[in-house]
Amino acid sequence: MNDFEHKPAGYSSTDTAEVEAINLFRVSIDTKLVKIDIKERDKYPNIDGYIELVDDNGCPIGKLEVQIRKILDGRCKYQCPKELFVYAGRTALPVILVCVDTKNKKVFWRHIREEDFPLNTGQASLNISFDLKHSEIISDKKYYARWLTIANDYIQRIKKYNLLRSLASNVTSLPSTRSEEVGKIQEFLDELNGLLDGDYACVKRIKFPGMWKIGFGLSNWTKDSISYSLFAVEKGENKPLICRLGSNFNIFSQSNIGMYGYYGQNKLLNHPRLAAKQYVYNSFKEILKYQLLSIRHPYFCREYLMSYIDTHLYCLGLNSGDSYRIEELEKAFYDYLPRWCNIALKSSTFYPPHLSYIDPGIIRMLLKRGITHDVEASVKDKVPIQPITIGSSRFSFGILFNLLEYCKTDGLLKIERLYKTRTTHSGSQIWDGYKEEDGFYNFNLVYENFERVYSEVLKLNNLNDPSLALFEKQEFMVCQYTHPKPPLKDYPGEKIYRLFPDSENCAMSRVVVLPINDSTFSYGEKADGKWKAKLGNKKFSLKTYSNGTADFLFHSNPMFNLVHETLLNKVESLIKNAENI
Repeated sequence: MNDFEHKPAGYSSTDTAEVEAINLFRVSIDTKLVKIDIKERDKYPNIDGYIELVDDNGCPIGKLEVQIRKILDGRCKYQCPKELFVYAGRTALPVILVCVDTKNKKVFWRHIREEDFPLNTGQASLNISFDLKHSEIISDKKYYARWLTIANDYIQRIKKYNLLRSLASNVTSLPSTRSEEVGKIQEFLDELNGLLDGDYACVKRIKFPGMWKIGFGLSNWTKDSISYSLFAVEKGENKPLICRLGSNFNIFSQSNIGMYGYYGQNKLLNHPRLAAKQYVYNSFKEILKYQLLSIRHPYFCREYLMSYIDTHLYCLGLNSGDSYRIEELEKAFYDYLPRWCNIALKSSTFYPPHLSYIDPGIIRMLLKRGITHDVEASVKDKVPIQPITIGSSRFSFGILFNLLEYCKTDGLLKIERLYKTRTTHSGSQIWDGYKEEDGFYNFNLVYENFERVYSEVLKLNNLNDPSLALFEKQEFMVCQYTHPKPPLKDYPGEKIYRLFPDSENCAMSRVVVLPINDSTFSYGEKADGKWKAKLGNKKFSLKTYSNGTADFLFHSNPMFNLVHETLLNKVESLIKNAENI
């Protein structure tokens, strides 16, 4: 053949390595529990295929998207492009990155989430390091237990996503005509999609992943009532945003259709934008209820992880302490806990059949014998982890694993206790246990960090609605703590004063925490029709005052609950205002 003769195009120089990586991934997993659909030589962006998790009977129980990449020999790192993180925030399924060292026959994985990529940076990629002990896919099937946990966190979202898609297939275009109803629906959709793309972008990311816009399917419109449903318009779809619902489609035919279907007073006639806000606010309220906000924050790492350890020390293989190395926690959560649940479940004669997850607290009450020795032996021998879903009515395992991974990414070497623990038991009241100085210490710790943590949670979740801000401009807060002193006062009290300074330049912390008998603060005088307060030599006018119970100190996660409770109160107020139209 002449050297100048034309030849067909050859395969890419990376083709063999990519195929080898996919093949090594295939042989590394348990194909009885994990079914994969991977496209070799695939040219589609972002993902290479799907992973379907099944139970022992082969029934599907979860699905994930996967991207497979070869990494340099002996390197447990991968420079992951920003685009994959962005894609993970748009798709309805969890995204798993699999990296393969073909020479050393090692396969690693990482759950990719959009919120893991650093905010407000111009960088194009993130350097991911894989942990040899807990990120490698080996025969102990630890990877399967984690994938199952991740998939279960997405199941409810997938159901709602599929429902929106099913609605989209049952709509037809409205006649091309100008009318009052079309104009009002356009106002509704402008507000709805504007909020989902703007101040409440986290609602779209969490509840409507992969969608371009929300469309409006009209069933009936009169001046008194309206019947409609919302549907998904995905990116790349050429579908009108305003449609007519098919005559054979009943928006109440499914039990959970009420979230997307509406029949009642026609609020769109006079207040279409407020009606859209009401829908977004209720969606945000649901996200708060199920604790779906990102809380990848150092304070929550310490609070949430330490709280779970204190509550479930018996099933983690840890000794009681005030600090734990990240390495210890990885072993406890990834190796010890799932094996403890496996053995405990087999050692129990009964487990409530209505629960779809295994709650360690419930199993512990049903145990007939000690299992510590068996679990330690199972961990030592790396006995394969059985396919179970671990859950709890008080803690989200998705949050736990997310925070633990955040600790590693952020370079934290250990987790230390935040709060003073109970040391006394002087009576039978539920509030017994804290020394007075310890109770005040915890109260002060939460409130002195409250403004900073709350603001950072808003920023972390792209919540830009000014109505959600903790303070108005120039507003201050004074918090006073009262320790329980039975029998006259058997609960911890808190008095919260919201204040505006009488002078424009008031240089002080936005939150001031004081014991109840602190003489530097006084309140009660009235001038010019306003109640007045004084802190040191500074004077204030009172905005609001509340006197209640500081019961959040006895919750598992005081700051977590206070932030969520504050956001919930604010969104409840927004919903109430939108309803009174």
